[in-house]
Amino acid sequence: MDYLGLLLIIVYVGAIAILFLFVVMMINVKSEETNRTRYVPIGLLISLVLIMEVYLQYPQMVQVEKEEGYMGETNIRMIGEMLYT
Repeated sequence: MDYLGLLLIIVYVGAIAILFLFVVMMINVKSEETNRTRYVPIGLLISLVLIMEVYLQYPQMVQVEKEEGYMGETNIRMIGEMLYT
């Protein structure tokens, strides 16, 4: 997996989350007392689906890595060499 691409995704998702937080703070939404236990089964179902997707895709990811072969160079090392040489 490309380190730089993953880093960009994490930064942009974090920035969007902070912007969303600021909007909620500015409009001053009052939280109401609700029964939040009704969302637990839906959250567990979504979590189970995501975990199963990762579990089912893992053998394919390992197989791709074995087929491509390991050249001894990681993406981080190549980026560092490109930037500092």
